[in-house]
Amino acid sequence: MVRRLDILESVMLWARKIAVVLAIIAALSFGALVAFSPDVRAAISNTTMRWFDGFVNFIGAEYREVGAEPGGWWPHYLPEGFVPQDLFETPDIFSVIFENQDGEEIWLTIIPADMLLAVNTDGIYYSEVVIEGITYHHFKAYDEDTFNSTIVWYRDDYSFELFSDIDMYVLQRVALGVVR
Repeated sequence: MVRRLDILESVMLWARKIAVVLAIIAALSFGALVAFSPDVRAAISNTTMRWFDGFVNFIGAEYREVGAEPGGWWPHYLPEGFVPQDLFETPDIFSVIFENQDGEEIWLTIIPADMLLAVNTDGIYYSEVVIEGITYHHFKAYDEDTFNSTIVWYRDDYSFELFSDIDMYVLQRVALGVVR
């Protein structure tokens, strides 16, 4: 009987060791697969939101080809009177400011989805709206006099950010009109 218990203990010990080794191998294999396969990365996660005290970071895990540029996107709807005033473009960043005669501005920034995008959350209401499968993250200031209505969304391997002091519903309409 003692010999059977010794054998059972020995088998259980080896079984635990084998299970630990298999778990480590599985974790390393999964890590390697995620690290070296863009398709797997894209299938696993689209967006990571990291909330901090006072701001939130968006980090997209979308795959993009080397040399992909955000240019070519443009809002096909703008409220009456808004015209482009300032444009900034690099291989990874596209930013344009639209302004009307009253001095109101709409800022549009487009970056690759795997770059960091941070939004201030001090004094902000947060909500999400899903339209045609795209999640739009709304950040609206508590104080109506504050220049802070922001919409962030991801589409086709890019992160988009619109912010302005115009009405959030109008800003959402601008967001829906941003296409190539």
